[in-house]
Amino acid sequence: MAQQPGDGAQQAGSEAEKACARCQSLQREVRELRELRDRALEDLARAREEVNTLRLLRAQQGEPRPAAPAEPEKLPLRYVLVDQLNVQLKRRLGPLHVGTRRLIRLVKGGGGS
Repeated sequence: MAQQPGDGAQQAGSEAEKACARCQSLQREVRELRELRDRALEDLARAREEVNTLRLLRAQQGEPRPAAPAEPEKLPLRYVLVDQLNVQLKRRLGPLHVGTRRLIRLVKGGGGS
């Protein structure tokens, strides 16, 4: 079974044709996917424009801004604890603070009352 000189060329040619057909198919798929992506981006841009238009229209009509969230009736425990600690520190260290300020004023030579 000797191989004829033309057989190799025919085989390579048919493989190249298959590869070209596959490349064309892949290129067609890529083109379709790009078009689909572009249409989706255009739809998204239109939707954003509509939302922005509605926002501007509402602002132009002078509608009040949305209400701020309601204040909670009870403060969180950490706030209560820190407030209590702050009150105690002021009560116990207040005289020390006042005395320190007076001492600094005397040292600077500002006199003082």
